[in-house]
Amino acid sequence: MQPAPATVYLVGAGPGDPSLITRWGAECLARADLVLYDYLANPALLDHAPQAADRVCLGHHRTGRTMTQAEVNARMIEAARAGRVVVRLKGGDPTIFARTADELAALRAAGVAYQIIPGITAGLATHADGGSALALVTGHQRPGKSGAPLDYGTLADFPGPLIFYMGVTSAPIWSQALIDRSLSPDTHVTVVRRCTHPNEQVRRYRLDEVGRAARRGQIRPPAVIVVGGPGGGG
Repeated sequence: MQPAPATVYLVGAGPGDPSLITRWGAECLARADLVLYDYLANPALLDHAPQAADRVCLGHHRTGRTMTQAEVNARMIEAARAGRVVVRLKGGDPTIFARTADELAALRAAGVAYQIIPGITAGLATHADGGSALALVTGHQRPGKSGAPLDYGTLADFPGPLIFYMGVTSAPIWSQALIDRSLSPDTHVTVVRRCTHPNEQVRRYRLDEVGRAARRGQIRPPAVIVVGGPGGGG
């Protein structure tokens, strides 16, 4: 008799500080037989998992091979079908500019039960003032994605700060696009690297400076970038 499929938990690890994971997320880790975690998830969170649980880092694109999305999907499904409790631990919130949709599609197709456990996303762990609205923007659009591309004219007119995720390498592109569509070159930009970690770094630029800083390697991921807010327009 085959064991009943176990639940796969897609857990938000929070922005960095291990104390910022939710209680529900920690409880899921405490029941895990297998933890598949992103490099952005604080390794200290793995202490919530049982000693016997398998812990698998999915890799880092800057330091070596990463598991493909197909490999991650297969690993989750295989473990769940074997009756194991699986935690897919993701930095921040699992639904903010992540591959969760791909993973959910694979789990549904395989008939594997799952739950999404929200987490604090880095853009909401930074201070952003100076407007009545907040926009979360990807700096890296997926090739072949459905829907319209980013409308930088609309973003330039947005009545509040723009929070760019995965926007370091593409900073020369989106910063110039915003300037070309009427956002002031002296708009205040704040770059927060390793948000909420003990070695968090905060740097400030003008909009017309941030692209050059990224090209020179003065800004490195992981970072969130706040365009607008205190000290400038936007």
